[in-house]
Formats: sequence, structure tokens, C-alpha cells
Amino acid sequence: MRIFLFVILGMLSLQGLAQDEDYITQPELPKSDFQNYSQRERIVVGGNLGLGLSTYQGQGVFYGQLMPMVGYRITERFSAGAGVDGMVYSTAGRTNFYTSLVAWTRMGILGGFYATTELNYMNAPVYTWNGASYDVKRQSFPLFLVGAGISQGIGNGIGSYFSLLYDMTEDTRSPYGPIIFRAGLLVPLQPKN
Repeated sequence: MRIFLFVILGMLSLQGLAQDEDYITQPELPKSDFQNYSQRERIVVGGNLGLGLSTYQGQGVFYGQLMPMVGYRITERFSAGAGVDGMVYSTAGRTNFYTSLVAWTRMGILGGFYATTELNYMNAPVYTWNGASYDVKRQSFPLFLVGAGISQGIGNGIGSYFSLLYDMTEDTRSPYGPIIFRAGLLVPLQPKN
């Protein structure tokens, strides 16, 4: 159920890019053109926004996520950056807050396909049974996600993306399942003329 919830919520995520075109699907620029990009044109700003409502075993479930990110286009096809992630997952009687620092990379491969990695240093509540009730402690731990995806331009710099990531650590404390599906829109912060 948790994986299904994250799949649905991932489809609601939104990612914005601060550049004129979708850098994943645009044709390869001549080397001299990309080298002439200003430092500002190489900066990528965006993130994810997730929101979901559901039911699980007759109880209401709320999920919310905010992940602002910033990065730099090192080459025409390779970008890297960092961000922060805040999530809330709430059911009747229990609300959990998850926070993490995120380092990411993305490498365009061919025709809109890309490979991506994320290193998340997560802080999360961990529940342990003491024989009578659950003890709750916050713990910090790393998660290493690898995956691939596709990005397709729609027009005027707007595009869509679909990615599938695998949690290489498979840590039981993670709020994700081992497989994470993300989908959303690529929206430039400055529309094309």
C-alpha cells in the first residue's frame, strides 16, 4: 500500500527548471554554444511538490512533500545539485515528519532518456516495541537512490518527466519502498517568447 501511495503522489509532483528549454530533450548544442552559456543560464532551480489523500484500513491518510532543489549544468547533458526535503505522513492517531538533505545528479543519455542518482541523508521517526508500547526515536541515516527516466517536451519549454528509482540501501526505516516512481511536469521559471 505504501508503494502505491507514493506512486500516486509522485504523479502529482511538480518540477520547475530555470532555463529556456528542457535541457534533457533539446538537441545537442555545438560545444562552442554551450561553452558560451552564462553562469546564470547553467543554474537549474526546481523541486518537487507532493500532496495526497487516501484511506488505509478504514483510516484517512494524508501525505505532503516539499523538496526545493538547485543545481548546475556542468556539461550539456550532466547536471548536479542539492536540495532539502520535508515530508509529512499522517493517519488517525499518528503523524510522522521526515526531513532530508539531498545531493543529486542527472545524465542525459539519448532522446530524452536520462540516468539519475540521489543521496538522501534522512532524519525520520523510528518505532520500536518495548513490550507494552512503541518507543519513538528520531534517527538519521543515508539512502542511495539510482534510476532512469524519460523527459519529453510539450512546447514553450514545458515538458513532462517519468522516472523510476531504486533504493539501493533498502533500509527499513525509509519512508519509501525499494522502488520509487516519480512523474510530473518540467516548467521553466521564465517562459519562452
